[in-house]
Amino acid sequence: MKKKGLIAAALLFVITFLTYNYLYQDHRNILKENASFNISSTELSLQFNSNSELANKKFINTVIEFQGTISKLAKEFIIIQPNIFCMLDSNLSSTNLNLGDTLLLKGRCIGFDDLFMEVKMDNVSFTKR
Repeated sequence: MKKKGLIAAALLFVITFLTYNYLYQDHRNILKENASFNISSTELSLQFNSNSELANKKFINTVIEFQGTISKLAKEFIIIQPNIFCMLDSNLSSTNLNLGDTLLLKGRCIGFDDLFMEVKMDNVSFTKR
């Protein structure tokens, strides 16, 4: 009887431990992940504009590396030509950037805005070209 109680307690402990680790996983670090796609900003925008359903299946929640030119600049975000909205990683700032700069960007694709015809990216990091 005592042996069954120990086995039940051990099993309960293992189940509790596994459940806790599953529910409270570490946050995803986009900066450290390898990019699933390396594509130009024009090609990325074209794929969403031509067939958004297929592009959603292909790109949503994946890390994408792409090159593009800044068309609009704000403190927390930049817009890359032709129409890619990039929310910068919280550790980065656009203060040292200028309109027309060419950048190599890496971020997670979070969707396509049909109203503004924009590809939406978040956790974006960049290097100047």
